[in-house]
This record gives sequence, C-alpha cells and structure tokens, in this order.
Amino acid sequence: ATVGQAGAVRACGVYERADALLEEADGFARQRLPKGDPTFGDLLNERGIQRKYQGRFAESEAQYRKARPLVERVYGPGSVEMSVLLHNLGGIAHARGHHR
Repeated sequence: ATVGQAGAVRACGVYERADALLEEADGFARQRLPKGDPTFGDLLNERGIQRKYQGRFAESEAQYRKARPLVERVYGPGSVEMSVLLHNLGGIAHARGHHR
C-alpha cells in the first residue's frame, strides 16, 4: 500500500515525500517479508520510476535491473509485470536518446 501511495505522490510531483514513502516501504519489507517476496520487485520498479522522473537515469536503470531477476522468477518472463519492467527500461533508453 505504501509503494502505491508513493507512486500517487510522485505523480503529483512531490518527490521528496515519495522518496520518504519508498524508504518506509523498504524498511517494512526488509523487516517483515521474506527475501524474494514480490513486494521487493514492486518497490524496486517504483523506485526506478521515481529516479527517472528526477532525471537520475543511472540510478533508475540500476533499480530496474535489480528488479528484473525477481520479477522473472516470481511472475515469469512473459508476464505483464515483466512487460512493464522492460517498458520502463526502454523509457530510460529513450530519455537518454538511445532509440535503438
């Protein structure tokens, strides 16, 4: 729920608050969820989006790349979740002017 709230706050342009919510979600997940829980993939993806909106493309790409093996293992390589993640990686390439 907190990851979703961070996304909503980010969409409103309140990046500092979105960052705080993502940190809160990360702390909660690390303390209470088993390693490899799908929540970590959602968190990494949202953090990647947040960094992209902030123009921090290298950090954004790193978050997406970290999420990729988790998303593939949990949801599968042909899943909607993987499609979203690959779309987001393509968005970083586009923002950098790497259209190929």
